Amino acid sequence: MESPKEERERYTVDHKTFLGRHISWSSNALERERKKNRGLEMELTLNECLAGKSMQDLTCLEEMKELELLLEEKI
Repeated sequence: MESPKEERERYTVDHKTFLGRHISWSSNALERERKKNRGLEMELTLNECLAGKSMQDLTCLEEMKELELLLEEKI
């Protein structure tokens, strides 16, 4: 409050702008966490396959490709 009024107003935003920024930041954070969780799921699947679990649980080609990429990365 000791700052000049012009300086305080420079950092003031309306509710719509604030909420828009917060929604955008939250959406980005959620997407990062989804990607992180997907990677962890693939690592778990890879570990289970290496431990002798059947690969029949992999339901689609995309999952197999992700697993292949993870395996190449780990090698």
